[in-house]
Amino acid sequence: MLLSRTVSRLFAKDIAIDLGTSNTLLFESLNGIVASEASVISIDRRLHGKNPVIEVGKQAKNMLGKVAGPIIAVQPIQYGVIKDFMAVSYMVSALINRYCMRGIFSKPRIVFTVASDFLETEKESIRESIFALGIAAEVFFLEKSLASALGADMIVTAPMGNMIIDVGGGKTEVAIVSLGGIVYSVSLPIGGMYFDDEITRMIRSKYSLMIGCQTAEEIKKHFAAAIFSKKNSVNIPVKGRDQSSGNPRMAYVTSYDICQSLEMLISRLAEEVRFCLETISAELVSDIAKHGIFLTGGGSLIRYLDKYIERVVGVSVIRVKDPMCGTILGAGKIVENLEELQEFLCL
Repeated sequence: MLLSRTVSRLFAKDIAIDLGTSNTLLFESLNGIVASEASVISIDRRLHGKNPVIEVGKQAKNMLGKVAGPIIAVQPIQYGVIKDFMAVSYMVSALINRYCMRGIFSKPRIVFTVASDFLETEKESIRESIFALGIAAEVFFLEKSLASALGADMIVTAPMGNMIIDVGGGKTEVAIVSLGGIVYSVSLPIGGMYFDDEITRMIRSKYSLMIGCQTAEEIKKHFAAAIFSKKNSVNIPVKGRDQSSGNPRMAYVTSYDICQSLEMLISRLAEEVRFCLETISAELVSDIAKHGIFLTGGGSLIRYLDKYIERVVGVSVIRVKDPMCGTILGAGKIVENLEELQEFLCL
């Protein structure tokens, strides 16, 4: 036992990282998911040439909007787009140091999940910043849709069409997987942050109340629904700043208004799924009609989203068992068999 622990410290384990707008998850080979943290980092700008990281994850998220001067708290990934590659690298380095075992004689190989529209220049920027910090021996990329399909236990190598919808914090990926590859994919500007924005906009417009992003996120988590149900109708006490006077105020926001505020985005998502089914071959449609459409990602937890899409497209929609972790679990299958499954990776 002692010998095996000693050996494990000598050589680093490979790591999969799901960089999300809202959360970043780490999967370490043989250890499974070791971290799920908010994609936020706080930095001291005075520490030039040194490690400027003060906090990452939940602790850094709690600092959003509450720090001043040389210390900043930022979300380096916004609406599914990396805005600051160096900040992302510092965040990844801090999370690896906190949650993963570092090898003495080797560095880990890292697999990042990326959206289908992730550019080659963006991949190169991640590689350069990761190598600059000396975090990894090699860096690979895996399309999120393929990772999500693997995480949903789809047999992706079979000559059979599987459709998966990954509703993330900043983007929604709609994809069809067959024969080990992606035969159709589209990345949509729809996700958790967009839902938060619509809730914030509606409350400001209808109730003359200004709220912060974290308040909007809490409202979404507890009260958002794709289909309004009178049975579950509630009035939600929401505290914010009066738009006219600037004074603190509370308003009672109806769950109906929350549902209506998301209607346009959810309708667009469902219509995109229908367009996809109208575009692909009849053989693929037949496979999807037989096995259903799989729904994953944190945004898929909005109540009745699966039922809404079902109504529009007429195909059964199945929410995966663990929507928040589906993508990282799929990427984890790759890192645990990296030599055999490199064909799935983007170099």
